[in-house]
Amino acid sequence: MKDEIKAEFVELYFRAFKKAVSYIAISKKTNEYISQHYKFPKTDFFNNGFPYFTYHLFSDNPPIQYSYIFRTWSKYYFREDKEFLKLRDFVQRIDYLNKYFDLELETELSPGEEGFYLYQNLIKFTEYYIHVSNNKNAVRKTFYKLFTPFLNSIYLEKLPLSICFPIPIIKFSFSELRISKNILFKRIPESIQILRNDVSASNSDHNTLCGAATHYLVLQNWNLTNPKDKWSLHSTLTNKNSFDEAIELAKNFLAALRLETGRKTGLVQLLTIPFGWATDWTAHLENIYRLNMNEYNYDILNGGWNTKQNKIDENQFLKICATYNKINMINENSFKLSLDRFNDHYTRKRERDKIIDITTALESLLTNDSRSEITYRLSNRIAILFQNHNIKSYSSSDVFDIVKKVYDFRSAIIHGESKLAKKRTITISSLKELPTVEIANNILKEILKIEIENEGVFKPTEIDKMLLTC
Repeated sequence: MKDEIKAEFVELYFRAFKKAVSYIAISKKTNEYISQHYKFPKTDFFNNGFPYFTYHLFSDNPPIQYSYIFRTWSKYYFREDKEFLKLRDFVQRIDYLNKYFDLELETELSPGEEGFYLYQNLIKFTEYYIHVSNNKNAVRKTFYKLFTPFLNSIYLEKLPLSICFPIPIIKFSFSELRISKNILFKRIPESIQILRNDVSASNSDHNTLCGAATHYLVLQNWNLTNPKDKWSLHSTLTNKNSFDEAIELAKNFLAALRLETGRKTGLVQLLTIPFGWATDWTAHLENIYRLNMNEYNYDILNGGWNTKQNKIDENQFLKICATYNKINMINENSFKLSLDRFNDHYTRKRERDKIIDITTALESLLTNDSRSEITYRLSNRIAILFQNHNIKSYSSSDVFDIVKKVYDFRSAIIHGESKLAKKRTITISSLKELPTVEIANNILKEILKIEIENEGVFKPTEIDKMLLTC
């Protein structure tokens, strides 16, 4: 029965679509004015090669907006056309189609306006068809091929998709590398660059930062239970809470990249890219869903896209991949908390927030057996790990002084001491003077690398036992 309903729905949609195509053909034949897409998104490039988002003006030859002729006051407006009314009435009678197109809700909100979304859907699909097929005749075979993804958005129980995270202001020397079975890192196709461009925010620093990405992390083979109505689907795909697991994987990648390269970057967008289904179209493109994210170095909004830097090559990236895959295998809560705090501190502007993030991360890893004598315990355990793993950046004796001074700085911040200037930097032995936050972060990075290389978290008491072998 459902197959029969589906077949009738497709047939009625095709007849209404055919009428829409015929109106466009008439309009073109009689040389009537048809508008172009206003502010259609496009990508240009800074002098350093990073892309940035902008948009077409009419003089830039954007795509023709065929849907223009179906505006409310046009003679081609066909919401009362018999072919469309047959389609609308059929959809209204079938509960699951009525639910998908929200005809019942539209009637409650605006009596007499039922079928508005259905109408908009039809004319946008018609425009998409003409752009993609370059044909102003309604060819049934071509129609069905292009319409099938939309049918899938109604009928599939599970909607396959990829979840993608553009990585800004870093260039890569390769087009594509696979990280694991379901995780890929690749150059962003031009069609996706266009669709992830928020033209309404084209002058914002965040949108400029979003645009300055050439590659993205692609999490493949995800799926979503189909709610089978457009508003619930839209709500799910525009809610960050729907993607907790994917965001954790992306943050793990970000941590691996920072640990291996020290580059300034972050997460600026979450893109949901449908696979084999579609709900909407813009000219010749099937739409994607995007969410803004603010998980990046706080200072790169200040012109970070103007930086010049070397590309990360394949060998460097393989090291990032190795670290990333090891991170994904570690399930210890203390390690996850530490990694979160490591990432979080890059997003902070104030020193006090940075130092609290870093020391919290160190404590979670190295002092979760006790809350007493934290400075002493941390100093001992960091020194032991540095010595046992041949870390040359700081000597064992240096570590004691560093940890003490880091905690002096933290204490001064927490307790509101007025004389912070002398504690903002640390000079150790013959090393040059460096900001306390920077040295503390260097220590944390080395500890995280040791934990990752050993594919697990050392229990604090196990670290203490290492002292016996020193």
